[in-house]
Amino acid sequence: MYLRSKLYLLYQKSEIPDAMKSMNEEIMLRNDNFVQNGSNLQISKIYYFSLAMTRFAPLAGCGFKELPEFLDKKGPIINVKNTDNRCFGYAILSALYPTQNNPQRAQRYIFHFRDAGLDTISYPVEPSEVPVLEEQLNLKINVFSFYDDLGKARYPLYVSKREYYRKEIDLLYWDGHYAWIKRFSAFIFDLSPKHSMKFFCKRCFGVFLTDTTYKRHLEICSRPDFDSVIYRFPPPGQKIKFTKISEPTSSQRSKSCYCQ
Repeated sequence: MYLRSKLYLLYQKSEIPDAMKSMNEEIMLRNDNFVQNGSNLQISKIYYFSLAMTRFAPLAGCGFKELPEFLDKKGPIINVKNTDNRCFGYAILSALYPTQNNPQRAQRYIFHFRDAGLDTISYPVEPSEVPVLEEQLNLKINVFSFYDDLGKARYPLYVSKREYYRKEIDLLYWDGHYAWIKRFSAFIFDLSPKHSMKFFCKRCFGVFLTDTTYKRHLEICSRPDFDSVIYRFPPPGQKIKFTKISEPTSSQRSKSCYCQ
C-alpha cells in the first residue's frame, strides 16, 4: 500500500519541523480513512519513507493585464489599470474603497495606500505571500485563477481559513496580475447547471440549492484530508437493488441499476 501527503510549500528552514509533523499526521489519517472505507488492511511494517524536495520559482504580481473577453463581459471583476507593480494593492483598495464612477482608474485609490497599510508592503506580491499579508491587513483574502486562454477554466489558487477579519476579498490572479472579484456568484454563475442554485463553494466550485446542503458540504470540503476521501462505486457487472423508492415517475420505475 502506498500513502503520500500533499505538496507543502516552505519558505524558511524553520518551517521544516512543522511541515514534517503535518505530513506524518496526514499520512496516518489517510491510512485510517483507507481502513474505514472497507479495506480491512492493517500496517504491519513500513518498508521505506521518502521525502522529495525541490526549488521552485514562485509567481509574482506585476503591471496591468487585460482580462480575457469571456471574463471581461461577465462584469463582476474590477481590473484597475495600474502602471507599476502594485496591482495587488490596487485590487485590495478597489474592494476596500469601492466606487461606481470609473472604478478601473488607478487615481481613485492611489491616496489610500497609506491608510490601508499597503504602502509598506514589498511589491510585486507573490500568491504565496497572501496568508501573511491577510493577517497583517486583518482581511480574509481568497485568490482564484484560470489555466486556459479564454478564462473559462477557473480554479481556486488559495482559499483562506481565517475566521476573524474585517472584510473578505476575492482576487483573480493571472499572468502575474491581480484584480478584484466584486461578485463571486457572478464570477462562477455560468458553472451552475440551474439558475436557481445560489450557494457556491469557493474551495471546489460546487453549487448548491439550499444553505443547509451548502453548510453540510463545507464540513467535508474543509477537512484537511478532503482530497483523500474516496467514493467507492460497485464493481463492474454488479446490480444494486433500491429498497426505498417513493412515488416514482414513469421514467423512474426501475428497481435496480446496472453498473458498466
